[in-house]
This record gives sequence, C-alpha cells and structure tokens, in this order.
Amino acid sequence: MRYNFSSLPELYNYAIKKFRKRLYSAILDGDQKYTFGELDEKCRQISRMLSNFGVGSYDKVALYSQSMPNWAVSFFAATAFGRIIVPMLPDMSANEVNNIITHSDSKAIFVSKKLFPRLTEEILSKVRIVLATDDFSILRLNDDAYTCDGTISCPLADDIAAVIYTSGTTGQPKGVMLSHRNICANIAESWFTHHIYPKDVFLSVLPMAHTYEMSIGMLYPFATGARVCYIQKVPTPSVLIAALKEVRPTAMLSVPLIIEKIYKSSVLPTIRKSSFLLALKKNFPWLLYKLVGMKLMKTFGGRIRFFGIGGAKL
Repeated sequence: MRYNFSSLPELYNYAIKKFRKRLYSAILDGDQKYTFGELDEKCRQISRMLSNFGVGSYDKVALYSQSMPNWAVSFFAATAFGRIIVPMLPDMSANEVNNIITHSDSKAIFVSKKLFPRLTEEILSKVRIVLATDDFSILRLNDDAYTCDGTISCPLADDIAAVIYTSGTTGQPKGVMLSHRNICANIAESWFTHHIYPKDVFLSVLPMAHTYEMSIGMLYPFATGARVCYIQKVPTPSVLIAALKEVRPTAMLSVPLIIEKIYKSSVLPTIRKSSFLLALKKNFPWLLYKLVGMKLMKTFGGRIRFFGIGGAKL
C-alpha cells in the first residue's frame, strides 16, 4: 500500500486507478453503492455540474448530510478537483448551519432531503446550486450563475482541503483550516498504526463530518481498496447488532457513548441475571472477562481485527 500522499487528488487518482473494479461503499437496506470506478464517474459528473455554475478551484462547498455513500462522492467531487469542502454535522441546528454557510462563503451546498428544510431562504438565495445527497437531484439553482467558468486545478500539498467548524464551546464556532497535507498525514499515521488491506470491511456508524470518521473511516479504506458499509438508522444497540451480524466487519470506529449503551443494555443485564456469572465475577474475574470477550467477538461477526474508540476513555 502506498501511504505517502501529499494531496487528496493524488490519493484519489491512485485509488481509482489501482482498485477501479473493487466495491468501495454500500448502504444497508438501500440502493446506494459504488465500485471505485463508478464513484469516479459520478464524481466527475458532479464536478462538471459545479464548474458549469461557476464553482471552481478554491471555492467553498458546504456538505450537510447524514452518513451515506453519496457523502464520499460529494466530498471527492469537491476536494479531488481543487475545491474546499465545508462538512457539517447532521445534528447541527438550523441557526448553526446557516451561520457556517454564511461565514465560509460557500458557493454550493450538498444537503440531504431530510435536512434541506433547515436551510433558510436567505441562504438558498446566495448559493449557486444546491444538490441532494440522496440522489444528486437539483434542489435549488441560480440560473444566472450558469456561466461555465468554474475552472479547476490541482491543489498543492499546503492548500486548504477542508474547513471544519468547531462546536463553539468558547464562543462562536471557528473554522479550522485543514490542508491536503494535514489530511494525508492522518492516512499515513493510520497505516503505521494498523494495516488495512483490500479484503478489509469497515462498518461506519459515526458522522462523516467528524475528522475522525472522515479520515480513518472513509479516506483510509479508500486509499487501501477496502470496503465501507453504512447504516441508515441511528446506531442503537439493536440496530448495531443486526448490522454487525450482516456485515461482519474487520474494522470499525466508535466512541465511548455507543459502547457504554451496548454494555449497559446487553452485557450487564446478562451478568446480573446469572448467579454463575456473578460468582465468576467475584471469584474468577479473568475467566468472566474471557467468556464475555468471546461472546463480543461473536456478536461483532467474528472477523474484527481493529476496533478504534475515539474521544474519552471507556
């Protein structure tokens, strides 16, 4: 695997050429799925559409959607062709979203149909084109912007690739500028931390607008030819367990809150209902931990090689 990329277009062109016929992404209980080659065709189509409406290199493109294969298409249609992506978490309020789009001066918006009603008329009147991440249908456009002058160019390593807005805990959200080199360095570090190969399968349950999921859960498998599966529903324990059984992932990213929910809803009740397991916990905890570990491995599909947990300690 090659890991020393200096820009996202370099990474993109490498992966598309090397893994063109391999399946890259799919959504459970849905029809969105792409091979690397199909993703390339869709990205180029969307990029041409943006260029037609005057959205070119170094222009900001907002991305406001739930996780899905088309999120990655939207991301690459911008960044692989020299534009700057502005991803936003799907649980952001309408006020936060509109402030971010205004502050970043985004000229185009990718938004899911579910979240589209949160965009104000004032915002929609300022951008040149609004595309639905569900099917890339046009939700809104400015006919006067059809100038076909959105030229694209290959960005340099230190050019901005993404602007990530913080939660604003100490005031107004701040736009953190990430260069192509910043993001590619995360991929290199991921490779040296844990090798991923084309036969690996990821299950994605976190918002892709987080740099954690975006870089390690989307870009890293893209660079290595691995496959990523997405779920459409909120990852409750019941939804997650069903998805794990179907996908049988070899790699997965999570946060402590999700694990704690599974622990409290599934693991603890099982132990408390069994006098045998309670006795093991008291007298032979190491044996209990081994039995629970074996059960968890089976629950996760039996193939998990890497389980990353970001954020606070468990």
